[in-house]
Amino acid sequence: MRSGTFLVVIGGLAMGVLACEESTTAPGVCPDFCPTGEIQLVDTVLVGVVEADTSFTGYVEPDGAIWMQVVGGDPGMGARSVMWYPRFRDTVQVDSISTGPVVELDSFRLDLVLVDRTSVPGLAVTVHRLPRTVDRESDFSSLDPFFEDSTVVGTVVIPDGVFDDTVSAIIPADAFPTFQEDSQQVALGLSIRGSTPAFATFETRDANLGALLQRFVKIEASPGDTVERLDFVAPEFDTFVDTDLTAPVAGSLIVGGTPSSRTFVRVLLPPSIMDSSDIVRAHLLMIPIEPAMGAPGDTLQLVAEPMGADFGPKSPIIASHDSVLVKTSVGVGTLDTIPVDISAIMAFWQGDPEQVRILVVRTRFEAASMAEVRMGSTRTLGFQPLIRVTYVPPFSFVQ
Repeated sequence: MRSGTFLVVIGGLAMGVLACEESTTAPGVCPDFCPTGEIQLVDTVLVGVVEADTSFTGYVEPDGAIWMQVVGGDPGMGARSVMWYPRFRDTVQVDSISTGPVVELDSFRLDLVLVDRTSVPGLAVTVHRLPRTVDRESDFSSLDPFFEDSTVVGTVVIPDGVFDDTVSAIIPADAFPTFQEDSQQVALGLSIRGSTPAFATFETRDANLGALLQRFVKIEASPGDTVERLDFVAPEFDTFVDTDLTAPVAGSLIVGGTPSSRTFVRVLLPPSIMDSSDIVRAHLLMIPIEPAMGAPGDTLQLVAEPMGADFGPKSPIIASHDSVLVKTSVGVGTLDTIPVDISAIMAFWQGDPEQVRILVVRTRFEAASMAEVRMGSTRTLGFQPLIRVTYVPPFSFVQ
């Protein structure tokens, strides 16, 4: 009796398992189990969603930028770089544990880290000797006397096709006749001469070491014995000065320039998009009111970031790492509409509805060149900023 009961129970369980398998593997039948709607992708330009916009200037000065620019060949536009160096020492390392006094100075070598340049062939940068007493707040025209033929001490030749590399110039020792009287300190300037518009951009001390000045010397290793050595100094201060650009149209938005300008944009986006739609991509469309200004052939990179709070021009930015910023390139001379990617900002706002909806547009490397873009604002008829957004509306499961 017990065996029979056991077999019945096992048989019942087996039938139950088979029944369950049949149920879970049975396919659904459309349209009984499938919604009839279709997923839509909407691409639209939103007009009038920019509530307010304005620009502020003075965030980064050229002496705090990671690059410095040299521009020449255009009578109405120019830029010069200037570097001041600390004092060279009286002694130089002989080996890892001892030093020796300098007994003879042979020459100098100026090493510049090139990060960008014009594509003009035969590009050369002229090196000038400047007095140590030159005012560090000098403007472009007040430096004219120090960039004459008589102050030239060397030339940096940039090979054709080279856009980022270390380039150098050898400077003879007699180029600095007052080297000892100046307490072994040097000031140098860079310019581009000639009639062809050209530019070159170099790293500054704020990026790394900047323009290194190396000294080739002979030192006394022991009484009556000299050896050749070299040492170097990095700039204690470097900057560049440029000619003033023409005044912008009243009410226009400005990004870039020296000192750097930023544009702030407050937006009011439709709840139907922000509250329940999936945003695929979004761009702030900014319309130039004049060609982008700067050295011919130069390019700016614009980025947008969200504001953390609304405190006016000093509002904190919720900064993103440079590697994840989406850059928009703008070539000097362009009049095309500038699409600034704000997809990540829109996603951030969707995740935090209480966050202020203000974004700032700036150049990726502020005050690193004289280039500047000027765009229409909400006060400029026909040139107002727009937002283009591609999104998926809420999917309806109701037939």
